[in-house]
Amino acid sequence: MKQIMTIDLEAGGQRRYAVYLHNMKYDGKQIHRDVSRNLLAHLVSSLKPDIVGIDNLSEYRKIFGILPKGTHLVEVCRTVSGTFRGITELAREAGIPVTDHPNPSVAARILAVLILKGYGSVARWSDKKNKIVYHPLDWIDRSFQSHLKEATAKEFQRMTNKEVNNPSDLVNIFAEIGIIDEYYSIGKGKEAEIFLTSMEPFGRIAIKVFYKFSPSTKSFATPSLSSNDWRKPSVLAAIESRHLRFLLKRGYNVPEVYHREGPMIFMEGIFNSDGSRAGTLSTTDLRKYKDPIIYFDELMDTLFQMFTEDLFVHGDFSPPNILIQDGEIRMIDVLQGRRWTHADPSEGLISYPDAIQILKSDVTSICKHFRQKYRLVIDVPSIIEEFQKASI
Repeated sequence: MKQIMTIDLEAGGQRRYAVYLHNMKYDGKQIHRDVSRNLLAHLVSSLKPDIVGIDNLSEYRKIFGILPKGTHLVEVCRTVSGTFRGITELAREAGIPVTDHPNPSVAARILAVLILKGYGSVARWSDKKNKIVYHPLDWIDRSFQSHLKEATAKEFQRMTNKEVNNPSDLVNIFAEIGIIDEYYSIGKGKEAEIFLTSMEPFGRIAIKVFYKFSPSTKSFATPSLSSNDWRKPSVLAAIESRHLRFLLKRGYNVPEVYHREGPMIFMEGIFNSDGSRAGTLSTTDLRKYKDPIIYFDELMDTLFQMFTEDLFVHGDFSPPNILIQDGEIRMIDVLQGRRWTHADPSEGLISYPDAIQILKSDVTSICKHFRQKYRLVIDVPSIIEEFQKASI
């Protein structure tokens, strides 16, 4: 928490405000008086404070509409249980010198000090519940993992290693306790369903929920896992999150994984700058960004680098698993990815011949798409041969 902005309504019929800014990083303090509603909205959107503090939400009903992503609203005079106490009473309890009726500038300063002393409740608008929900002030500073601990109720724990008949039941547990906002499904595959939602402090995120074992899953099972282990959705989630973290660390453009909990992966949502969902290679006409041959070369370079430098094959490098975000390539769905070795396969690694077969499938899938959609002339055998020469 670096910057707090607190607001108090000026006296009189006009909507004017006293605004106090407290920057804890630089120990800087500023006061603005007689601030109009438009200027207040500008200050909030441009400064993006960690906290906006007010005394009573009833006087600021429209404030949710001007809060930037990552800014929390704190109602200082309200407890989580709903009890209201006056600012003067709270200040005296906290040992802050105060008159019976402090002017708005002083009141704004007092609100900031009270927040620093732990007073107030975090107010959030919940689209799912269609109402304001409240959290203790320390909710802001808790880690993602500590939020998740609230959701690991016995019901959730019982479901994590079993087949999940309805993945939304798991996601709903997190929504019910306010960790995530309203969510919706964007697709369901053989092993998993993906939901989009938003969650502080990450903003818009994707949640991938593995819900059952698929026969195709066993084709990339490792020697260290029994067939029964591979029937656990939590194992599938662990494998994919590990692959994503490995590729991200190696510099590939894959979604960032925030956390894995049981069969669920909480990861970066892929959106365009205008707020729309990123399209796939299948649904996007690349020509509106640049020549398709440039994208083809980039995709082949990605496969080449993964295979020759990182000894990794994607396993499902197909148009639906390649997103185009503002004209840039993002790679997803790496569950079937595998590391390979020239030596005898062990510790879950596959042999070089097996890796070549998977690579051929990945290359062929992309080449077929570009031949059909953009009429590119592509020599697939030559591409595979180049990969093999570089990896021997």
